[in-house]
Amino acid sequence: MNRKTTVALLVAFIALCCGYWMMLRLEERGKQKTIEAKRVFSFEPDEIRLVEVERIDEPLVAASRDQGKPWSMVKPNPTIEANQVIWNRLAVAFSGLTNERTIENKSSELANYGLDKPVLAISVTKPDGAQVKLAFGAVDATQSYRYALGEDGAVFLVAVKAFQELDRPLAYLRNPYVVSVGDKGITRLEYSRFWPGKTSAAPAEGKESKAPEVGEESVVVVVEKGPDGKWLLLSPVKALANQDTVSELVRQIQFAISRDYVEEPKALSDYGLDPPRARVTVYSGAGSEPQTVFFGTLEAAQAKQPIPENSVGGIYAKNAARPAVFVIDANIGALLPQTPDAFRERRLLTHAAADIRSIHYKSVDADVMLENSSERGWYMVGVEINDANQQAVSNFVTFLKVVEGRGFPGETQPQFGLDHPLIDIALQFSGDQPPASIRVGARLPDSEQYYATQDNGVVTLLNSVDVAALTKKPFDFMDRGVLRFKKVDVIRLELTFEGTKYVFEKIRGQWRVKEPPNRALSSPRDVSALVAVLSTASAVEVELDSTPQDLVPYGLDKPVAIICVATVDQDAPGGEVVQGPLMIGSTTPNDSQLRYAITAVRPGVYHVQQALVDEVRETLKGIQ
Repeated sequence: MNRKTTVALLVAFIALCCGYWMMLRLEERGKQKTIEAKRVFSFEPDEIRLVEVERIDEPLVAASRDQGKPWSMVKPNPTIEANQVIWNRLAVAFSGLTNERTIENKSSELANYGLDKPVLAISVTKPDGAQVKLAFGAVDATQSYRYALGEDGAVFLVAVKAFQELDRPLAYLRNPYVVSVGDKGITRLEYSRFWPGKTSAAPAEGKESKAPEVGEESVVVVVEKGPDGKWLLLSPVKALANQDTVSELVRQIQFAISRDYVEEPKALSDYGLDPPRARVTVYSGAGSEPQTVFFGTLEAAQAKQPIPENSVGGIYAKNAARPAVFVIDANIGALLPQTPDAFRERRLLTHAAADIRSIHYKSVDADVMLENSSERGWYMVGVEINDANQQAVSNFVTFLKVVEGRGFPGETQPQFGLDHPLIDIALQFSGDQPPASIRVGARLPDSEQYYATQDNGVVTLLNSVDVAALTKKPFDFMDRGVLRFKKVDVIRLELTFEGTKYVFEKIRGQWRVKEPPNRALSSPRDVSALVAVLSTASAVEVELDSTPQDLVPYGLDKPVAIICVATVDQDAPGGEVVQGPLMIGSTTPNDSQLRYAITAVRPGVYHVQQALVDEVRETLKGIQ
């Protein structure tokens, strides 16, 4: 093919593409013209200034707006906040209505179309004061269209989907959210309770107690989001707030949905709102107007009772700016603080657990450095043979995250013993977060509590039970496995049990007895079961951190069992690696279900379960 032919074909191809594109454009324009021709109205949504919606057997609902302004409710009560999204959708749907088919009719036939008593009537007013009305009747036989009646008396069909955008009850046309916040969300929250006028608590003997007046407000709890995004408790004390607790309450209030409105309540006391039981005031960003919600009693049979913790059902509530009473989810009541300092951060670890990159644990009996690697997970620094117990370290971090202080004695004093703590847990975090430490100091005189610090340096108190849980030895962080292998890789198992040597080999996937000679297994699955047990065998406790010269006291000079496991490894000499030995000695004096053991995995004397020996004995019973 010469160059001229190629160019000609290319030009022809481009011409065809352009022609096809032009055809699609013309087709699209044709469709658009058809739609435009079917449009009932010629005005656009933003030209609508007033909309009135009247559903059958329901009061008239109306909303208006000025150019470029949001919708405002007119009826049934101008204090109702309009749902901007729904009113905008309604305006778009009404202005975009299309006549799918005109019906020839007589005024006497309107009942045939359900238009003698319309299910919905909508009237809109434009900037020039011109008003347009439509009424909607029954669904046609195809269930795809609704009959509509124009002011000129013409009956026509509109799509059901378009009708559904218009057929909105008041519950949808009003803003359903208890509070309205901007993009910043809630940045400040105030909470207080009100004295309802009765109490079950008697004044202490010998002390005068002046009862508060009915409706008197309690101590105000204030939390505010700091520049770093963390919640801070500003009142009644200044401290770090519990991020999880406050964030959950803020989320629940920000997205709380109201229901069952009483537009003009006759007596607020019927709903526990005169006086209210509590109030929440929220702000959304600096300089924002406060929004206050009052909380009353539980709805229905439990009315006029205080908000209980962990309540269910609904609570009567009221926005301070509007007269209506409504019901919200009572679960919010369980999140409201029960005491003035309930929002205070009491946990020892206030940082995110996932941000911890290293832990340096020091006590009288331990000095352990742990680091967290994306490749290895947690591991012990400087003791390569003793890999960290991933689950144990994770449990320790989780405990730091959940254990809470029992009080706040104030600034550090010498008698707190925090300069030379019993336990010092130094923490390093990811990113540019500064290091922190958690310390446990002296015991309080004549008490079961200890002085301690949170990771933010605040002094708190810990119960002795929590301190005992924080007290660790190096073994508590170690991997406790006494043999290390994958059971699928095992090709040979060597046992010396009660002085007799046994060797099992896996040949073509089946276990056989190599030693003693001329022996066979009644069930090869017994060896597979033993291998599975050995692959998860672990030490229960540590007796000694180093292996002693004299093994006699532990029965390890003449062990009851010596176990070695060979696994396949193509990179090793001979294509295999031998794991072990694990030597098991006599039972411990205090517990017959534990035996002394030493392992090639790490130095020291450990305790293992007697069940390990029992499993070996059962397996050997199957040799014939």
